[in-house]
Amino acid sequence: MNHEYDGPHGSAQGHFSDIDGTESSHSPYPAKCAEEIGTYQASDPGTAGASSEASSYFRAFPYDYNIFRGVNLSASEIPNEELRKTTSNSLSDFQKVLTLNRTQIEGSGRLPPLKVQWLEDDSVLTEWIFKDFRIGFSIEPKDRESSWYLVANRNLDEVSVSGTLDLSGPESLLSNLLSFVLANT
Repeated sequence: MNHEYDGPHGSAQGHFSDIDGTESSHSPYPAKCAEEIGTYQASDPGTAGASSEASSYFRAFPYDYNIFRGVNLSASEIPNEELRKTTSNSLSDFQKVLTLNRTQIEGSGRLPPLKVQWLEDDSVLTEWIFKDFRIGFSIEPKDRESSWYLVANRNLDEVSVSGTLDLSGPESLLSNLLSFVLANT
């Protein structure tokens, strides 16, 4: 199925057939329409945005919900210091969104860890890979070239959406992507 998307976070179109080549049953939770991800504006301050009271993610969640387990942002893994700092800041924003939504996350079961990889073109790719879909963020040396994507296999209608990543305020997008995760895991 082809999808087109034009929203405040960018434009995208495309087709994605299958992530891992396997079939599985649909989630018992209602699927959140992926086209809504980029346009939905969280109205509940408890589910989006920064909070001065957000405690450390690592203390707020047990291992099964700690998606940062295994993330290594050392100089040996990401040699570009500025890119390492930008990636760390982005993950910190993600951490705040997860902490603010910890009650909903704890009911979701085990969450897979993020995969962070420095690429030879001097960008950092962060992926969150699930059975039926994956979410990715590409942090580029030029912030305005950074992007995000969500692709799903046929179990979720082969959704494919992407856009530019606003590194100055990604919390709304991250909240929307988290809503998709929780509705489809």
